[in-house]
Amino acid sequence: MSAVRAETILDANADQAWQLVSSRHPGLERPVVGRVRTVSHADWAPTQERCMTAAGFPQAKAMPDASLTSGQVPDVRSEAFAVAEYTCGAEYPMAAKYQTAFNESQLEWLYRYSTGELTKCLQDHGISVERGPSEQEFVDSDGAWSPYRSVDLPQSQYYELVTACPEIPDSIYG
Repeated sequence: MSAVRAETILDANADQAWQLVSSRHPGLERPVVGRVRTVSHADWAPTQERCMTAAGFPQAKAMPDASLTSGQVPDVRSEAFAVAEYTCGAEYPMAAKYQTAFNESQLEWLYRYSTGELTKCLQDHGISVERGPSEQEFVDSDGAWSPYRSVDLPQSQYYELVTACPEIPDSIYG
């Protein structure tokens, strides 16, 4: 991916994030934010947690599945939280390669991983995995199926499982 295309994707995502903030909090002025650095998929949530904590919102926590939970935000702080969330996301966005659709060869690789290594890992952890689609159906659906569709666990056990058996390993991004 070219640097120009990556910048276009990151700028569009920042614009979209601010549109969400302004739809929930009309009248807020968009802060001017400089990008500090892009981060990997695996580093995104911990980086956001550190940034949000520095911005005064220590309740934002990185989760083992690479998501971020915002915790309880009092109504009187919701605007400040939204601006901090936008600012942290713009300062430390996930690299553009993680924010684009998979190409056909990546989908083929993901299908083989999902029906092979990932399915075996889930089964080794006691999870019964439903039969997936054919490779062509998987590719045609842009990878809509996952062995995780059959996982129904309490959150703490889910996080242990997703740590042991990543749904989409970082290696797919090259």
